[in-house]
Amino acid sequence: MERCYKYLNMKFNKKEIENIAMQLRQGNVGVFPFDTIWGITGVIDEGVVERINKIKSRPKDQPLLIVISSMDSLVGCVKELQDWQVNMINDVWPGPISIVFQKSENIPGYVTGGKETIGIRLPVFEPLNYLLDCVGQPLVSTSANFSKQKEANQYKDIPGEIISAVDFVCNSFIPPLGEASRVIDCSVDKVKIIRP
Repeated sequence: MERCYKYLNMKFNKKEIENIAMQLRQGNVGVFPFDTIWGITGVIDEGVVERINKIKSRPKDQPLLIVISSMDSLVGCVKELQDWQVNMINDVWPGPISIVFQKSENIPGYVTGGKETIGIRLPVFEPLNYLLDCVGQPLVSTSANFSKQKEANQYKDIPGEIISAVDFVCNSFIPPLGEASRVIDCSVDKVKIIRP
């Protein structure tokens, strides 16, 4: 069933997104305006993750975010969910909220920095949702800045060295939120707010 893209009634070039999706499926890495802030993204692949970490000067033990296109994709990423977790997900998703779960065995340690948890987001932003649909699999993402430096809320904040190091840059629209997502941890028995 075709996804309904209603958020902001935003116009975007589908051909451009389809070309980016093709590059991502080939293992390329690029800068993309997410629903929250500018991000570096790629598919779940060890070489892709290593390259993203190198571009950002980022330690291997820092986990990446996974961005999914639907609740169906969540099933393969996390351990079996309890009812309270499902209720919370239904309250906050889709939207600019990252949720930390216990990861499933399908998610390799190089994505999570060796941790047993994984942060995941189900966005509602037409260009990003269309990209996820075109790629046909979840994407890893991290902010488009050097490790331990301020996040890139605007395109001009992205370091030129990062722009030069990636395979593509999409800057034909901007992140609608303009700030990092809220982060909620539901990997244990109760909800913990990590970033308000």
